[in-house]
Amino acid sequence: GCGERLCRACSETLLAQPDPRCPICSESLNRKMIFRDMFAERETLSLDVNCENREIGCTWRGCLKDWEDHMHRCGFQQMKCSNGCGKVVSKANFERHAAEECANRRQMCQYCSTLVPAAAMETHYGQCQKYPVQCTLCNSASIARDQMEYHRREVCPEYVVKCQFSEHGCSGEFARREQQRHMDQYTQHHISLLEQAVNKRDKRVQNLEKIVDDLATQFTQLKNTVTTATAGVAAGVAAGPAAGKPRDDGYQYAGGAGAPHSFPTGPNTRQGGGDSETRDLATRTASKVHDVNLAVDKVAMEVKTISRTQAVQDVQMADLSLRVDIVDVKSTNGVLVWKIGDISRRRREALSGRTPSLYSAPFYTSPAGYKMCARIYLDGDGMGKGACVSVFFVMMRGEYD
Repeated sequence: GCGERLCRACSETLLAQPDPRCPICSESLNRKMIFRDMFAERETLSLDVNCENREIGCTWRGCLKDWEDHMHRCGFQQMKCSNGCGKVVSKANFERHAAEECANRRQMCQYCSTLVPAAAMETHYGQCQKYPVQCTLCNSASIARDQMEYHRREVCPEYVVKCQFSEHGCSGEFARREQQRHMDQYTQHHISLLEQAVNKRDKRVQNLEKIVDDLATQFTQLKNTVTTATAGVAAGVAAGPAAGKPRDDGYQYAGGAGAPHSFPTGPNTRQGGGDSETRDLATRTASKVHDVNLAVDKVAMEVKTISRTQAVQDVQMADLSLRVDIVDVKSTNGVLVWKIGDISRRRREALSGRTPSLYSAPFYTSPAGYKMCARIYLDGDGMGKGACVSVFFVMMRGEYD
């Protein structure tokens, strides 16, 4: 051949034709006539070239043989984001983009630790149950969204609540911060409501006691009826053949002579019908006994409910009494005069363990001095329990402590 040089791509194109020929001398070609020119390859690979990313800032220039290696390391090489955001970034900025800039990068919510796409983080905050929100009533901030309902029902000072004596008739509704003032202002009214509730409870207990007595009477009567019926059946069985013997008055006995249960005789009456009548009576009696037992159980449940209510009302009454004492007595000269009313009842409660101790109203050593109160055990405490009255002084936190 003419010895002309061709690049590999051109030679492959020529050889792929039906009649390959040299483009210079038009001589017919075949694959055996073409060989690799090592000299030309060395000359070509030694040529100086620039990086193909020169237009976007790469300043690299070197031999062609080093070009491919440089392109693998070139920081200006463009790459498509692997998070699927669609952006093409340089290789040098790829990691920073994936970690800090990509809209599809996964970030952990700082409140609930859930992984969320960065672009959707603001939307997530609008739904995150741990995201801090502000109470619209008291303007308290930094309350987790899933705790807001609890905050309002149990903590928020501006949430409107009912008086704790509403079930007894107090109609007061106020912001929670006003609850203490309401309790102090209407203490006497609350005591009156409790007294009315106690009176109603006592009347209800009396009615229940009457019902229990009536049920006991019915139960005794039914028991006597069952005993009588059972005795009649036993007498009939013991009489044997005498059963069914006609009487002069047109009746025949269910059992032997003189059996207490009888029935009329006639063509349509079967012998032994008295036994059936007695069984029916026993069945009806058993049914009534069952009804009485159910009624007794119902009354017992009501008595238990009233007992629980009584315990709650006793605690509320004691608390209100203490509030009255605190309002009526306030000493700022270091002297405490403590009047304990209804001492007999209070001592019984101490002996029973229901209210082992009582607190006095607070008093002060001076108008701006220490705040303290007294605590008394009417049945004693520690070594003096059951033998003495024990008194202790309790230091309290004052307004300026």
